[in-house]
Amino acid sequence: MLVCLSCNEIYDNNLKNKLKKARVRSAGFVYDYLVCPKVNCRQYIADIDELFVPLIITLRNKDYNTQFCCSGHYGTYCSSYIAITGKCYISSIPDGCTLEIDNNYDRYIIRRNFDETLTMNDLYKEIMTNVQNMMGWAESIPQNIPRDNKEFLEKFNRENVNE
Repeated sequence: MLVCLSCNEIYDNNLKNKLKKARVRSAGFVYDYLVCPKVNCRQYIADIDELFVPLIITLRNKDYNTQFCCSGHYGTYCSSYIAITGKCYISSIPDGCTLEIDNNYDRYIIRRNFDETLTMNDLYKEIMTNVQNMMGWAESIPQNIPRDNKEFLEKFNRENVNE
């Protein structure tokens, strides 16, 4: 599903080939972005996992910069994850999830791995339960606070992070 990361407008995937594109260079990489067609916006549009659209909008409205996500899918390795980048505190994580730090890209990854032996029906139920759980978590966390308190960050990382 296509979502503007600024105005939260949702666009049909069929518009993907009709929307204007912009090329951006960042940290040695080149990215092509779709541009929101709203005259008063013109910001970036992202292709977001449909089940996580409300989650991403909620997090971004609280000033958490999301980078990529997946609610989960069927296969040999099934997990749900969301990457949050930039300066922020992750004061809690959703039940059943782990928090990973990727210092190379200055991001946190909140992940939930699903049992590979589940039937398709049970995996579907687990994915849907996880989506609801993550949404409840996103609604409960505070507005993002910049990560400038090293003492707090070190204590939190010691207690909560799997590296």
